[in-house]
Amino acid sequence: MNNEDLNLLFRALGQILYNQDVIKKHMGLNKFDSDYGYYETDTEKLSEECYSIARQYEDDEIGDYV
Repeated sequence: MNNEDLNLLFRALGQILYNQDVIKKHMGLNKFDSDYGYYETDTEKLSEECYSIARQYEDDEIGDYV
């Protein structure tokens, strides 16, 4: 896999995790309700980490062309 493929993979995974978190909050399935100041942080952290990894691959891809 090249950097572009890995970027897309991690962006997609990050979006899936983010959507999962939003759906769970909407349905009231999260362990902690954000209305009370609590968040289901594991999924949120994983989503952010995937986006961070995707940005690293994006930066690497840009660096290859410079």
